Amino acid sequence: MNHIVEMVVPLGAFIMIFSVIYVVVTARNRERLAMIEKGMRPGNDLGSENVVGTSMKSSGTKSLRFGLLAMGAGIGLLLGILFQNWLEVAMNIRNGAAGVFIMLFIFVGLSQVLYYFIERKLIEKEEEKQKDRAVEVLD
Repeated sequence: MNHIVEMVVPLGAFIMIFSVIYVVVTARNRERLAMIEKGMRPGNDLGSENVVGTSMKSSGTKSLRFGLLAMGAGIGLLLGILFQNWLEVAMNIRNGAAGVFIMLFIFVGLSQVLYYFIERKLIEKEEEKQKDRAVEVLD
């Protein structure tokens, strides 16, 4: 009986992963076809829209996002490990591994929130420059 379970679990996991990928790809294709039928131009990739809804001008904002994400993960892991060590020494709690994951998720989330505000400010500056250019052209 255990041999059957040992075979079915990995097979089921593989089928589930394949199914999720298939559904994502077909849904994306249907969405693109619907956009083309309506006369709209579909984006180049899944990340072609930023948080405010305008298209990204350069890969600089993507680099900023991944850089902040990596920094947040690093700081979260560092503080999580320090928190785990503090729990073991000061509180005599041996199973403090949850603190590592908690800190990791907190700081990754904070890095994404920081990215949102930075990108929003960059978009506002770009829109202001475009308005200034439009005013100069009209003058």
